Amino acid sequence: MVGAAAVARALGAGPAIVTPPLYPPLLRTPDLAGGRSVRVPLTPEDGIDWPALEAAAAEARVLWWCSPHNPTGRVWTDAEHAQLEDLVLRHDLTVVSDEIWMDLVLEPGCRHQPLGSRPRLADRVITLTAPSKTFNLPGLGCAAAIIPDAARRRAVLQAGGPLMAHVTLPGLIAAVAAWQSGDAWLDELIPQLRAHRDSAVDVLKSAGFACSSPQSTYLVWFEASRLGADPAAVALARGVGLSDGREFGRPGWLRLNVACGTSVLEEALRRLVCMGNATF
Repeated sequence: MVGAAAVARALGAGPAIVTPPLYPPLLRTPDLAGGRSVRVPLTPEDGIDWPALEAAAAEARVLWWCSPHNPTGRVWTDAEHAQLEDLVLRHDLTVVSDEIWMDLVLEPGCRHQPLGSRPRLADRVITLTAPSKTFNLPGLGCAAAIIPDAARRRAVLQAGGPLMAHVTLPGLIAAVAAWQSGDAWLDELIPQLRAHRDSAVDVLKSAGFACSSPQSTYLVWFEASRLGADPAAVALARGVGLSDGREFGRPGWLRLNVACGTSVLEEALRRLVCMGNATF
């Protein structure tokens, strides 16, 4: 998010498209950096609202993208990225692409494609990523911005100024070790996350909550308005701390993190089932 703040400052004021529901800091960054966010919500099926995006792109300068998507867990298809590429080029947009979940694709047959790897978009995309989600390293504070365009790269470094803290040596060593030598560990992690995801989705659906199975991330996003106007507070009263959908731009929804011990997840789900069945 330090990188996102520096990028937002470098890109300057002006309309910037965001697509809620979206990770709250990304949703707020354009406004906090002096710009103006234009919200283009995803469809109810967590797809792209192409007519609305087309209309917004006519006045915007920047698109803030999230791939894979947090909180829905969508892995965008090649066809969707091809359509997005066409839109970006026609409207002369710069894209800031948050790809921090890139290694955590859970669904067999799905494949993450970095948006900046598309040749015609290479100079238009600023990719932000880090090893922190995949390898559980957020406390070490090491992230990366991939900016092929030299002028834009200089602008981001200059805009970062005192915001852009030096990466710590332990963080740098850990990031290099994780990306160079972490494949075997990741190969063991993915099946566990997939099993936790499947259990959570099955239990939530059986309790009457509407949710889809995320293709990526370790986050399950589900509709919980049946719990009242403030479902996050209801869950917290039962000892389950969930992310509040209002902060993502979609009230009535909750985000469950399944990257925890199996026994912890089972207890959380037991309490959620009690809430879903209104037995508390």
